Amino acid sequence: MARAWTLWAGLMILAGTMAKWRPLVISSGLLGGGAAVYFSLWQTSKIVSTCFSAQCLPGPGLGLLLFGGGAAVWWSYRMIRDRSL
Repeated sequence: MARAWTLWAGLMILAGTMAKWRPLVISSGLLGGGAAVYFSLWQTSKIVSTCFSAQCLPGPGLGLLLFGGGAAVWWSYRMIRDRSL
């Protein structure tokens, strides 16, 4: 079920970033990307604190969530600073 919610949230963020209204694009990237970064770090800390062994390492999905969220935040920040983007 978590995969379905993550996919749905990602698609909503993607739809927000394709809009022509600049404030919606920036806010969608910042809010969605920030939430993705927060959830990936929170879930990683829960996994590591619960079971500290090589068998309980976070999966690649958390890394992709962190990378995608970080990219969304970064490009939204760049859009705020550089009006030509």
